[in-house]
This record gives sequence, C-alpha cells and structure tokens, in this order.
Amino acid sequence: MPAGELIVMRCPAACTVLSAGLMLFVGCGESGTSSPAAASNSGGASATTAVASTNSSNPTAAPIAAARTFLQAVQKGQTERAAGMLTPLALQMTTENDLSFSPPGSATAQFTIVDAQMVDADKAVVETIWSDLDADGNRTEEQIAWALRLDAAGWRISGMAAEVAADQPPLVIDFENPRDLIEKDGPQTTGQSPAAMPQPKNPADQVARDPFQDQTTR
Repeated sequence: MPAGELIVMRCPAACTVLSAGLMLFVGCGESGTSSPAAASNSGGASATTAVASTNSSNPTAAPIAAARTFLQAVQKGQTERAAGMLTPLALQMTTENDLSFSPPGSATAQFTIVDAQMVDADKAVVETIWSDLDADGNRTEEQIAWALRLDAAGWRISGMAAEVAADQPPLVIDFENPRDLIEKDGPQTTGQSPAAMPQPKNPADQVARDPFQDQTTR
C-alpha cells in the first residue's frame, strides 16, 4: 500500500450523497455500475500503464488508478503531474480562469479511495476521503468525489464534488467550465471546494481542506 493511502473502507452516507450529485453533473442516463475500490498498485508499477489500462471484469479499476495517480501527485506537491491528470479541456479552462493547480504537498496528508461507479463507458465517479493535520495537530477529513472521463491518453479528472456542510448540498465543480461557478457564486470565503478556495492566512490550516491553491491568491 503506497504511503499516505489508507485501506479501502465501506462508503459512508456522505460520500454516497457526493457521488449522486456528481453523477448528475456528468450526465447519468442509466444506473451506474458500482464496484469496490481496487487494491492499491505496487509502488513500482508504471503510472501510465495503470491509468490507461482497461479491465473488462472490473471496469472501475482504470478510473481508480487514475484518481490514485492524481491524488498521489497532489499529496507530494507534484504540480505538473497533477495537472497532467486533468482532461485537456479542464487543464485549459482552469488555467485560463487562474485556477491552475499548485498543490503544496504534505508529508502528513492521507487519502482513502472509498468506491467507484461507472456512469457510462467513458465516464466514472471515484469517491475519496482526503485528510491531513490542522494547525493544532488534529487530523481532519474532507469527503470528495471526482468525475473522470476516458480521454485518448486514458482516464482523466474532469470535475469534483466536495462536502460543504451536513445541512447543505455538495458543491459540484466542473473543471471544464469553472467560469460558470465563478460567475454564479462570486468570491467564496466559506464552505469552499479544495480546487477553488483561496489560500488562508495560516498555511497550516489549508492543508487538510485545500490540497490545491488558487493561483490568484499567491
């Protein structure tokens, strides 16, 4: 099991809600196929092979591998590698809207791949939990579901849904159309997604809730 990745566990109710919201975003026309998250790949396995490969008996294996590659890059602060795991359109649009990913990296960050669902042959949702230590040394968690599309280069991240509060619907962000969120909501200060939240004054408070940084705040 790669360092920083927790064992797979049964999906909590909150993750199910996130997944449902994200499946509406990616266009669920029929019931998706749910599958437990695959076991972690060996640390020496080729990321390219893992991401691009397909498995007819376990169609969620490749999307899970892609999400894992992306989150490992975020965890290690590998900006180019993380950005390379976005769909080409998502990378173009987030860059144009000053939302380029610049993950700070964290030695104490962990993530759990909880479950995955096929929405269509070329669309999937991978449910995860991201956690890290806050400024007081307490571990905090954020439930995030990732939308993936099958691109020519393999499965790539196209959007996300993040838990805002227990009494609020999840915040769904289409990385391929981030301007829609910016124009609709304007500057955000609370309950924000990891991809769009401005960097706080205390960087230590950011790590648990924000694996990315908004380029406009640096």
